[in-house]
Amino acid sequence: MRLVIFSFFSFYAFVACQNPNPGVAKTIKTTFFSVEGTEAYQVDTIQFIEKELFDSRDVKIEHHYLFADGNLKAKEIYEFTGQSKYAKSSYYEDFDGNKLSYYKFLYDEKGNRVSSHAFDASNDELLRIERYSYNENGDRILKEVRDATDVLNRAFTFGYDKDGNQNSLTVSSAEGKILFREDYKIIGRDKKTNEWVEMWGFVGATPNSCKVREITR
Repeated sequence: MRLVIFSFFSFYAFVACQNPNPGVAKTIKTTFFSVEGTEAYQVDTIQFIEKELFDSRDVKIEHHYLFADGNLKAKEIYEFTGQSKYAKSSYYEDFDGNKLSYYKFLYDEKGNRVSSHAFDASNDELLRIERYSYNENGDRILKEVRDATDVLNRAFTFGYDKDGNQNSLTVSSAEGKILFREDYKIIGRDKKTNEWVEMWGFVGATPNSCKVREITR
């Protein structure tokens, strides 16, 4: 059945309850919908769901990837040294807890992650390299996906509004050809915090995607 979402549904927002995991102080659940591709704000079905788990310092400690029915597909778990806020590495597990791959991170002097090296967990083979760039506000404006020899495959460029919310995504080939562009519009905000809870993506003037966010503290 087709669903309809309106911007005044701001009650999607922040549920005031305690997280059952004592190590988690905040959870952000984002539901990704497919849309009809018309000028109306109409969504079809759930594509997938993601959950981000944060500790009391507002540091992300896990990222869960769920199927449309809410069942776990895989999770990324971040690893830290001591009380550092910057993860030194992370690893991916499937729904059965099997380790699939792992990442090693490098940071600049401002604490921005500038690269990730992905390895196959079964044989420690380097799979790919990701390199990142940031603007003066610390927002990630570029992600380069490279192969194991550091040759560029794809580039993802991110735009932001004055409040630091992402408002565009451009995907380019290694040669610089634009493969895809989507612009974002916030149509739902939480009344207390003003954080977005519903965001739509557009290709030109046509709606292309919808994200609905719930934040639990």
